[in-house]
Amino acid sequence: MQHLIKKQIIELTIDKRLDAFDIQQQVSDWYWHHFLSLLEIELNKLSAPGTVQYIDRLEIDLGAIDVQQLQKTQLHKIAIPAITNKLQEHIDVHHTTTGKRAGPQHAFTQWLHYMQKGYLPWNVLRISEDWLHKVLEELAVNHHSVTMLREEIRNNKTVAIRIAQQHTAAWLTQLITVFTASDQNRLPGAIAEAEQFFNSLQKAGAAQLAVPNRKECWQQIITLAAATGTTLTTTQLATTIIQENLTIEHLPALEKIMPQTAGYTQLQPALAAVQHQLQREAGARQREAGDTAISRDKKNIADNGEQPAADSKRRWLKEEDGMFVQHAGLVLVHPFLRSLFSLCGLLGGKHFSNAASRQKAIYLLHYIATGATTAEEHELVIPKILCGYAIEEPVNTDIILTINELQEADDLLRAAISQWNILKNTSPDGLRQGFLQRNGKLYTKNEQLYIAVEKNAIDVLLDHLPWNLSLIRLPWWGEIIRVEWR
Repeated sequence: MQHLIKKQIIELTIDKRLDAFDIQQQVSDWYWHHFLSLLEIELNKLSAPGTVQYIDRLEIDLGAIDVQQLQKTQLHKIAIPAITNKLQEHIDVHHTTTGKRAGPQHAFTQWLHYMQKGYLPWNVLRISEDWLHKVLEELAVNHHSVTMLREEIRNNKTVAIRIAQQHTAAWLTQLITVFTASDQNRLPGAIAEAEQFFNSLQKAGAAQLAVPNRKECWQQIITLAAATGTTLTTTQLATTIIQENLTIEHLPALEKIMPQTAGYTQLQPALAAVQHQLQREAGARQREAGDTAISRDKKNIADNGEQPAADSKRRWLKEEDGMFVQHAGLVLVHPFLRSLFSLCGLLGGKHFSNAASRQKAIYLLHYIATGATTAEEHELVIPKILCGYAIEEPVNTDIILTINELQEADDLLRAAISQWNILKNTSPDGLRQGFLQRNGKLYTKNEQLYIAVEKNAIDVLLDHLPWNLSLIRLPWWGEIIRVEWR
């Protein structure tokens, strides 16, 4: 079983005749090398399969302790029973600060946090297919959770964007099935046809007009299904998507390609109906903006103009204890980033050319850390920070890194190794595994941003690093990043 402690504080009042530093070291050694393994055994006894127990705060007073007990590592004989009794008391009386959730409910709560914010809550170490299945399981049986998700989608546009970007078509189909209470097995095929249709429409003369891509179609369907309390069939969903994305300006191109749409088994009826509707409206004025059931951006998420440099600083100040992040070691290569992004054509002067360039830079940093060209959004917190991108803003998952861009990223790793003489013949993967892929913590103190990097024995090599690591200022973002490493 898995047990997680977000934060523990050990407070000692020590006789002034004792060596406080020595006592501190002994208590730390006892905690890490003796206490935790024993605590895990007791927590396993108190845990019930398929449920998650959570306690906001647990305070234990061990009273006066003889220093001899600590020296003989006997302190756990006092601490373990005290903590076990306190835990059992919370479980038995259902204290207001104690909760008990079934596995699917717990997974849904964690998943919703991810969809809202773009990063995982502290008590999720990784996501898996089983975790995502539990989310659907919860939505299938708990109307309250469905209502909660509907409201979140209605009130927060980025939630629908992130759901569409971060999940497979099969998973999204099951979600829409829950929302609409209707079989949606034909929906992926309908969306594939819609994407093909919109591409053909642009080639036929509507290139200057906005049309949605596949992910945007999913986003619109999620928004529609969440907003509508009635049963919707696949045909009704497809018809609405066509209606809401075609205007009179599209009519010439639509009439041109209609003979080619006979093979669209899911969309053909909708296309014919929309064509007749637009023909009737051809002499009327263009529909006023906002007249649609679904509001949508007129450009792809990756091309909707430059995002403001991470002005979301205030947003994550509310995370009082900070957030745990992957690949915190990326801060190591900060001196090379401006050159990399310039060589890849992503900068216009000191700033990113547009939002698409900034998002491509995020994926380049992920590649530098991992060697992978795709990523789950929760893996991109540190790349977002280093690129000055708002943490809670969704990212486009369809970004493709070119061969030239990957080569420039590889050259960056080799340049870092070359200038850090003590690494000698270390390979790029060795740099990744040894330093760049470290976990860490992102937090603020006195409204200043800090990245604390997990320590390792090989960090003695940082003493030979030929560039500054404690303070980072990047030209595309005015904030100073303070690094705690070693």
